[in-house]
Amino acid sequence: MPRFTRLSTRQRSLSSTVNPVASKFRSIGPALSRISDDIEPPTAGQAEWKTPGSYSWVVPDGVTMVAIVAVGGGGAGAYGVYNASLAHGGESSVKRGVTTLCSAVGGKAGNHPSTPSAGGAGGVKHGGGNGGAGGNTENRGGGGGAGGYTGNGGRGGVTFDTNGQSGAGGGGGGGAGGPAVFGNGGGAGGGVELYGQGANGPGGSSPSAPGGGGSGGASGSMTTSGRGGDANGIGGGGGGDGDTGATYGGGGGELSWVNYAPVVAGETLTIQVGARGIPFTNARYGKGGPGAVRIIWPGQLRQFPATRTADE
Repeated sequence: MPRFTRLSTRQRSLSSTVNPVASKFRSIGPALSRISDDIEPPTAGQAEWKTPGSYSWVVPDGVTMVAIVAVGGGGAGAYGVYNASLAHGGESSVKRGVTTLCSAVGGKAGNHPSTPSAGGAGGVKHGGGNGGAGGNTENRGGGGGAGGYTGNGGRGGVTFDTNGQSGAGGGGGGGAGGPAVFGNGGGAGGGVELYGQGANGPGGSSPSAPGGGGSGGASGSMTTSGRGGDANGIGGGGGGDGDTGATYGGGGGELSWVNYAPVVAGETLTIQVGARGIPFTNARYGKGGPGAVRIIWPGQLRQFPATRTADE
């Protein structure tokens, strides 16, 4: 009987030794849970801007990294002297203070005979594609397609009755050149969308047919009564005039994307959406398509060109 009494005493002693340790683990548990909450990625989200202009965006709580896609505006169809500040497509960008996180250059308007209607190129990016050049051999050229996620936009038809090129890497197709006889102008280039890489936009078939949209973007338009086609989609280039023999289609806008861009919750980023190219005084040239910007998060889990890029 005394042995059992001594054993019981030891059990009580052991219990008094173990209980404080268990108590410590109970107190550490909530702290570990809080740490887990801190490293848990924030809820997925996205924001987009499709109307040209300047905007401010406040980074949501818990967001430390984002992915960005930007598309420059498409250039207008043109010939000769024009107001370059209006006829060229505008640049789209996202800035953190003075630092540019991502930018996409707008397509150029054709200026016969000195400057070809180049597609947008040269922005700040990890990947993306250049805009397709507008048709630029003086004869009712088609508009260039917007750049793709992993390839370039299609070139517009370069002269009478020539097809536009298809886009690559999800880019928009180029519009076809206008007919050899006076009539319709060049077709507009196809645009793109902001939700990740999709199918390539087909080139327009001659005469005057618009380029198809890439990655879900809108196709260009083919207009009548001698006008060049207007770009309906993001970043497409406008078509050349049909009543004047020597006209260029506008270049498509560049598409740029950047992944793993660092941000701080609560800070303000500056968003610039590039304007569409507007023809100079002769309204018979086609308009370019507008630029656009989209941001998705968390950037640790969602990246362009195609990793969880759809809306969530």
